Amino acid sequence: MKKSILNRSILLGLLLVLVIISCDSDGISEDQAQIEYNRKALLNNTFTHGILPLHTAFINQADVLKEKATSFEQNSSLENLLRIQGQWESLTAIWKQCEVYNIGEVEDSFIHTRINTWPTNYSNIEEYINSSVPIDIDFINSVGSSSKGVSAVEYLLFKSDQESVLAEMQSDARRVDYLVALVQDLSNLSNEIFSIWEGYGPTYISAVQNDLDGGLNQTVNAMVTLIEEIIYSKLGRPLGDYNGGIVDFEETEAFRSDISLALIKNNIEELNRTFTGDYIANTRKIGFDEYLRDINNDDLRIKIKEALENIILEISLFDESLNSALQNNLEKVFSLQSYCNDLLFLIKVDMASSTGSTITFNDNDGD
Repeated sequence: MKKSILNRSILLGLLLVLVIISCDSDGISEDQAQIEYNRKALLNNTFTHGILPLHTAFINQADVLKEKATSFEQNSSLENLLRIQGQWESLTAIWKQCEVYNIGEVEDSFIHTRINTWPTNYSNIEEYINSSVPIDIDFINSVGSSSKGVSAVEYLLFKSDQESVLAEMQSDARRVDYLVALVQDLSNLSNEIFSIWEGYGPTYISAVQNDLDGGLNQTVNAMVTLIEEIIYSKLGRPLGDYNGGIVDFEETEAFRSDISLALIKNNIEELNRTFTGDYIANTRKIGFDEYLRDINNDDLRIKIKEALENIILEISLFDESLNSALQNNLEKVFSLQSYCNDLLFLIKVDMASSTGSTITFNDNDGD
């Protein structure tokens, strides 16, 4: 009798092992299924409520900028110059929010580089304007990324005081031609990047696997890349981190228009929305903070939220532009950079480890 019971126990044990093996080979565990469900919800919220609306707004801002450029071409007045300058700032604010989403097929297309490479190569721009080659959209398509895009438009619109810029534009039609062609190119690129995202979106949302091509992994890497750019380029270069400590406000991202701090704020605020998932009112906020809570890492979730809030608060305490602070109040700039370093460590090391993300190499060391 005991032998029979023992045999039955062994048989049941073997059957249990077979069931477990079968489950591992034909499906995934309940915990893994929940994790993938949460990842998909996070990616869907990021794409549907974050990425698509932002890139739609970028198209709209580019269309308005094109209208302002056409108006300025037809009537190069100070009033129209001020309008196009203001519209450039509005478009650039939206683009700085889009910057964090340099992911997957979008990144592979290098379209972010074509939309905005800085610093702009103003020597080349002046050479092109002073040449005899026809300036049109085909010409703009043929030049390098540092001679077109958002920063090139800034150069033409803000290279000196408003009266001087206006006088140059009024006396040189080719300068206006270059401006109009740049803006036309940005309008075309805004539609192109939206089309890439529209086609890639379903793949991004469905990439719930935990590997380099996973949507969550790529989003974490994109967040890290942008934070590193803020620390090493947008703040580090003007602070003299790569030239022996010589502070130079002309190394800021947008020193001509003097809105560099506002652009960093745009970057950080979108990073915050990416983390919290708080894109739109009256929807479930599915972001990395909820994901961290779901995988039982609430302490890290709180630390990252506090780090982001600290940066936003630090920026709000500036009572001057970044250009001015670099000349008059360096401690503020160093403090902002330090807070950004805190955020970088939490996301690049702690959050990447907690979410199983693999951080790929980024060349943001200022070289």
